[in-house]
Amino acid sequence: MSNIELSLMIASKNPQNLCKFYASAIHGEIVQGINNTHFWVYQKASKLKIQIYRPSRSKPWPLIGKALAPCLQNKASKNPLITLENWTEELISYGAIAIENPNLESFGAEAWMKDPEGNYFLAYVPKN
Repeated sequence: MSNIELSLMIASKNPQNLCKFYASAIHGEIVQGINNTHFWVYQKASKLKIQIYRPSRSKPWPLIGKALAPCLQNKASKNPLITLENWTEELISYGAIAIENPNLESFGAEAWMKDPEGNYFLAYVPKN
């Protein structure tokens, strides 16, 4: 079983542009995939891999939803709501769209957002 890897896959109409967003958001690097419509975003510190690809044009477009979505987690903070508010502003500058205002929970702060292509993701800052 040591050959098994885990990564997230995101269908994209413009994989190269969406890679730039996620690479900026997680401070990762972009790696060319198997062709010019397939890329990896890799963050060495967490070993997170996000594959971004353009699906086959002969199949229906994948559905978008929040049941299974990337969670971008920032470092823990004593003031997670303030940290998240500042971070969501940064994510918006990269092209993200705020779906809800950041809210404070007992475990930290979170906010649902959309990437530049409308895919949901959760921005999360744990409470320190």
